[in-house]
Amino acid sequence: MDYHEGHPSAVPPSALQSKGDRYYFQLSWPLDHGQVYVSPFDLNVERGEIEQPWKPVIRLATPIFDSEGVKRGIFVLNYLGQDLLDRLRGAGVGGESWLVNDEGYYLVGPTEEDSWAFMFGKEPTFAVQHPAAWSSIQEQGSGELVNPEGLYEWQSFEPGPLSLPVQSRVQLRLKLVTLVETGALYADSFRSLQLMLVGGSLLGLVLAAAFWRLAYTDAIGAAQQQAIRSSEERLRQLSTGLLEAQERERRSISRDLHDEFGQVATAIIIDLKEALRVEDGEERTSRIQRSIDHVSDLLSNVHSLAERLRTNLLDDLGLEAALRSHCDEFERRSGIQVDLQLDLDGREVPKNVSSHAYRVVQEALQNVLRHSGSREAFVSIRTEPTQVCLEVRDRGSGFNAEEGASRGLGVLGMRERVELLGGSFHLDSSAESGTLVQARIPLVGERGA
Repeated sequence: MDYHEGHPSAVPPSALQSKGDRYYFQLSWPLDHGQVYVSPFDLNVERGEIEQPWKPVIRLATPIFDSEGVKRGIFVLNYLGQDLLDRLRGAGVGGESWLVNDEGYYLVGPTEEDSWAFMFGKEPTFAVQHPAAWSSIQEQGSGELVNPEGLYEWQSFEPGPLSLPVQSRVQLRLKLVTLVETGALYADSFRSLQLMLVGGSLLGLVLAAAFWRLAYTDAIGAAQQQAIRSSEERLRQLSTGLLEAQERERRSISRDLHDEFGQVATAIIIDLKEALRVEDGEERTSRIQRSIDHVSDLLSNVHSLAERLRTNLLDDLGLEAALRSHCDEFERRSGIQVDLQLDLDGREVPKNVSSHAYRVVQEALQNVLRHSGSREAFVSIRTEPTQVCLEVRDRGSGFNAEEGASRGLGVLGMRERVELLGGSFHLDSSAESGTLVQARIPLVGERGA
């Protein structure tokens, strides 16, 4: 990302550069989680050349890890320091202020030619021009020195252990040096000291802001990790709820088999035994006919149960035919009119998507029958380039959406089916507008129905 005069923008992929050979990347890569690399203050290099016009930069870098703890890259924040250097240049009144690095090179020197000489392998340096003062300045973090040239005062700036994680790597070591020449020493000493302190404070504030930004970025990363953990926990809860709902559905099917099917089968057996025993032909015919009627009811119930478990039409003829058949059968059994609108655009929907979309419609229509009191329902399914869009709605009395998860497979089952395929699910229900079920399912390949 670039930042041009207050306007951030993403670098186009075609303009991206490899920075793998740059020193700050190589020195950042060995760091551990939470550790920070702080680079020297130098000039930005683009495509192997010093960028023109010069762009002074301090780089803050830290490794980035994924949720498994694997290092994935380096986050680098470039602080553009030209504004700071402009404020420091010529800060001395009756004297001069210079910014030098720990090798004695000027970053802000007496002239522009003196500044950044180390980037070009050139002299002069502060250490060469002021050798007597440099030995004391180099050894002491801050202080003052009077010699025949005048009064030197200096302050060192280096991120310390209180502002960085343990074992971080720091190469940013700067010294702000002010020289008040002998002639102006007494007249301007107070103002020179004041300006030196102002410049030092500015640099300190800038570095503090940069480190705050890095900490803020780390906090964002921690928040994203927490969001991932919350999502995983929610998925576990959904899976647990789905398993419990499936167990309730299995118990329901078991009761149907035992109570309804068992009773019908028992009635058939009794009628047939009686038909064998009675001598009256009319009575025998009546009992056989009743057994035939019971068998017809039994076959109808078996068909309904098979439809409830899985429809063969879905496998044989696809989603469109299965939905039309189901809506027709639903109308016949419930008396609720279904307005079905299909716009699959002739596309072949993957089997796993078809299966889950069919089940969502099936369960949503069951909720219309159980809870809405409406005499009509509206079903719409259409395909878009990358997804299937599904809606089921009614104008009934609605229900509490939060309680819907406890009704059989219900809301929980629909949501789980859609989200397991990477889709989105929405339910809106109220007494005023009825119930609306919406789902968007990506048109992905087979992952199992």
